[in-house]
Amino acid sequence: IIIDHEVAAAAVGAHHTLYLKIDGSLWGVGANTHGQLGLDAPSIHAEPVPVATDVAVVAAGRAHTLYLRTDGTLWALGGNAHGQLGLGD
Repeated sequence: IIIDHEVAAAAVGAHHTLYLKIDGSLWGVGANTHGQLGLDAPSIHAEPVPVATDVAVVAAGRAHTLYLRTDGTLWALGGNAHGQLGLGD
């Protein structure tokens, strides 16, 4: 199954998958149970949903997502049960 033809990179978490398109847009599918797709409500997505724009690099963990934007800022989404988002809690 071809999801998209213009993919530059992909990252896989335990229950979510992210892909970065060559235009810098970041898309996700699967679980958003901990906010790892950046959506407000816990949900499951079989179709790709937009996560962010102007993204250069993406990484995924079990229930979290990290991405580096083209302006050099690092963004973190999802579960922080073990401090993996670096929030200090």
